[in-house]
Amino acid sequence: MTPDLGPRIGVGRTAEVFALGDDRVVKLFQPDFPHAAIQTEARASELIAKAGLPAPAFFGLVRIDDRLGTVYERLEGETMLARCVRHPHELPGLIRQFAGLHRQLHQFEVPGLIPYRDSLAEQIENAPGLSTAQKDQLIDRLRRLPEGRQVVCHGDFHPDNIILSKRGTLVIDWMTARSGEAAADVARTLLLLAIGTPADAGALTRLAISLFQRFFSRRYQAHYLQGSEISRPEVQAWLPVIAAARLAEGIEDETDRLLKLATTAIRS
Repeated sequence: MTPDLGPRIGVGRTAEVFALGDDRVVKLFQPDFPHAAIQTEARASELIAKAGLPAPAFFGLVRIDDRLGTVYERLEGETMLARCVRHPHELPGLIRQFAGLHRQLHQFEVPGLIPYRDSLAEQIENAPGLSTAQKDQLIDRLRRLPEGRQVVCHGDFHPDNIILSKRGTLVIDWMTARSGEAAADVARTLLLLAIGTPADAGALTRLAISLFQRFFSRRYQAHYLQGSEISRPEVQAWLPVIAAARLAEGIEDETDRLLKLATTAIRS
């Protein structure tokens, strides 16, 4: 039986989120979105939920008409980004909470997740705007980065993926969850804080992001690294390969900045 969709409650670049009854939501992907990527998200969401990470419960895959979707627990609350916009005076505390939550994720090891290095290498291979020689240099740089403990890397950890819910602060959108070095995941978050903007952001939200993101980024990094085994240079070493991999996502308004970040650290 095809479930009845409720109202649409969110929209992104690849999917829409609809209510599904009173206590669930379905993330319904666009018809042309690769099914393999949806299966990857479903597998990661299942593993993350079973491991006890701060994430919504996962209820499997569903097909509605010609679209596949992933079904999750419905969370009552607001995103951390929305909270930052509505209550900017709370920003220092929210940044500390954000950094602490990220460090909490990096305490987990979850067998079965795709290795982060493999994903990065594949994305760099498919990145537009880079020559074959540049791709080879970036992949070589990736291979030479020191290997460390393989922990849960969310891969898309930013304030709009944090829900301040009635049952606690939870992380959503685990499609890019991988197993890798925490420094790589921190570098990805710093990149997103520097250039990322939610697809459905209005003018006020975009202005708020522009005003707050530099401060947020600096303070997040400081809080995360305080007392951590990871150093600032270790995080910075990952940025060129993280930026190069991001190019494969095809977000046009980010291309120039990503190319600059990816290529300044390699031979021309």
